[in-house]
Amino acid sequence: MNLTTSKKLGLDLILLVLMILLYEKNIISMSFHEIGGLVLFGLFIIHLLFNRKWIKSITKRLFDKSISIKTRVSYILNILLVLCWSLIIISGIFISKVIFHFSISGPWKLIHFSCAALALILIGIHVGLHWNLIYNSCKKPLKSLDKFKKPISAICIVFVLISGIYSIANTNFIKWITMPFTIETMSDLGRPAGGQEGNKQNGPALNKEFNGQKNQKGKENFNFINLLKLLLNFGSIIIMFSIFTHYIELGLNSHNRNKTLPKLKISK
Repeated sequence: MNLTTSKKLGLDLILLVLMILLYEKNIISMSFHEIGGLVLFGLFIIHLLFNRKWIKSITKRLFDKSISIKTRVSYILNILLVLCWSLIIISGIFISKVIFHFSISGPWKLIHFSCAALALILIGIHVGLHWNLIYNSCKKPLKSLDKFKKPISAICIVFVLISGIYSIANTNFIKWITMPFTIETMSDLGRPAGGQEGNKQNGPALNKEFNGQKNQKGKENFNFINLLKLLLNFGSIIIMFSIFTHYIELGLNSHNRNKTLPKLKISK
């Protein structure tokens, strides 16, 4: 299945937008959240199939000295993303309120929220590692802006960093990523399952987080402004981590180049 880079990036963009739309279940509806999650996982599998030649090739030669550290990191990152999204989907099925009604007790809400937060970081790093590929693909369409490339890039980076930091502080990201380590969550997970309490799956802290706003269908929150805020908030978090990754890579490459350069002796 031969796809051009632009088509692959197009699929990745669809994946990214759909994923972000799932981070606030009350913006559209719980039905969209659950069905969209299953569709997203299907698209994620298609994404892996499109890149199966690369995956197969690197799997065979992962410990070969000819494989760069960046390629190994990218490969491990893909494995972590597969595991992360598998856990999100499995836990989502177990705590489903629309499509499935398993009502299975256990740490599934905790896994769902924590892996969702972790996925933002992993995808940010994934985008950062492919920064040059994305940049080169966008070169031709944005060729008319070459004269203003540096100031526009600087403004965009500053905006994304400020927006990303603000979003981390004002969304549930920190709460979700630290949830496995909080005393309140641990005490919830320690509650015995059974009867009505068992059907609630966990204690009040996790139930409060899962239920979110009063109306679980969430239709009253659907408008263009809320949708835009959602895309901006979680999109900026992802891009912020991708910027960090890209500049860390640039720093490491620069350091390695300086180490290989011959040192000049200055004669007195």
